[in-house]
Amino acid sequence: MSACPIQVLSAVTTPTITPARPVTDGEQTGLLHALSAVPDPRSPRGLRYPLAGLLAVAVCAVMAGASSVTAIADWRHDLDDIARARLGFIRKVPATSTMWRLLIRLDADLLATTLAGWLRTRTDRPHPAHGGIGR
Repeated sequence: MSACPIQVLSAVTTPTITPARPVTDGEQTGLLHALSAVPDPRSPRGLRYPLAGLLAVAVCAVMAGASSVTAIADWRHDLDDIARARLGFIRKVPATSTMWRLLIRLDADLLATTLAGWLRTRTDRPHPAHGGIGR
């Protein structure tokens, strides 16, 4: 295991001077899809919440300023019913201890790599110079 995922996520998602453009519905789906590639460190027995949903909560909460599991839990409790359903939280939201147990078992470097890859998909690609090479 590597560093705490909250610290790693904070490093990867540190705000820049450039204002962020809004996340589209397609990009939200893209984030969930990207996070679903992270190996689940939990035992398959008794799983109640999808890994991608739990990780999306942690990522979004940290991007909103959360710096502890308690702050992530507070952010998670503020989700509306539509957001909860989109994340796969059918009956209720996960307990703080569920988030904590997941985060301490998670490979933070792999999560950071996955998140950085998703963030790269959100950046504008440089446009080639007009006229091409040799003109």
